[in-house]
Amino acid sequence: MIRGLTQDEDGDERDTKIWVAVVSSEPYIRMANTRWYKNLERGSSLTVVMDEKQYPATAVRVQDTKLIEQVHAKFRQTYGFQDRLVGIFGGD
Repeated sequence: MIRGLTQDEDGDERDTKIWVAVVSSEPYIRMANTRWYKNLERGSSLTVVMDEKQYPATAVRVQDTKLIEQVHAKFRQTYGFQDRLVGIFGGD
């Protein structure tokens, strides 16, 4: 499992399971209008945790429409039905 650590407005740590899709050797995550997304928008630091090792990371909003479509397609390919459920219900 891959997790992302951010800080809420009150300073509490938010530990969120994240799904990753790789397009052209670059990792991408998607997020809805969740608390952890708001943390990143507010400027919270991001730490990615994989195999219990922590890696400082930077989240950058993708603006390229073609790349966004490729990322969505990769998520559908990688996560299938689970990706569709998340798309319907969202989550944090």
